[in-house]
Amino acid sequence: MFRAIQFMLVAVVLFGTCAVAQAESIPLLKNVTTGDVMFQDGFESGTVGSYPGQYDPTVGEWVDFLEPASGGHVWVTNETTTGVAAYEGSQYLDVYRGSSAGVVYAAAGAASGASDTIMFQAAFYGGVYSKDDNKLAFFSGSTDLAGFVVAPNGVFVVRNAANNAWQPFVQKWTAGQWNTLVITHTNSTADWTVSINGQTAETMTSFAAGETNVVSRLQFVAANAYYGGGYWDAIPVPEPSSLALLATGLFGLLCYAWRKRK
Repeated sequence: MFRAIQFMLVAVVLFGTCAVAQAESIPLLKNVTTGDVMFQDGFESGTVGSYPGQYDPTVGEWVDFLEPASGGHVWVTNETTTGVAAYEGSQYLDVYRGSSAGVVYAAAGAASGASDTIMFQAAFYGGVYSKDDNKLAFFSGSTDLAGFVVAPNGVFVVRNAANNAWQPFVQKWTAGQWNTLVITHTNSTADWTVSINGQTAETMTSFAAGETNVVSRLQFVAANAYYGGGYWDAIPVPEPSSLALLATGLFGLLCYAWRKRK
């Protein structure tokens, strides 16, 4: 009887801790102050080899595509066509630059207030093109605000749009794998905080006053003329039912440990 109880408890632990679903993705752009989702897309609704599809204006939409004849592109890529497993789902955003840029803008579906805190969360994959890793997540409003660049050799830098100054972070990213990126900014201030793979980088406070307006859209672009590019994807989040399973698994583990002590 005791063996049977042990087996059931171990089964509950394994089931509860491993059955974490990925049916929902974290918003790419969220208003932390109000809780509003400003832009969200897991790239699963887009047609492979075409521009990303986003058809719900309440959570933003893709606008202003630029896909030059020189070879730059911005489109949805499927893991079965690239050999790179997606971070969330099976599709992700492929941004590549030829002799001129491939660019796509993500316009926010909800306005943010002058003092609201905005959070951007996404995963990026570098190391996929011959002269690559130069990709840019660029925040803009009525004017350009700030650019965060995945540069070669694991370097991550921030670009001050007002005076074109570059400032490298101590934290590195890793080629050949997905890296998670979280950026927070409070509107009408010059402060930005960045986390790379869970390590919080130093807060950037060197931005000019002209960049302290309200975030209203994102820009994804291959950042320079070295034929750079890479992949972007949403970050998955567990469903509530999966979180319940995880809690059940942890409870089972505690019960098992308590029973062994007796």
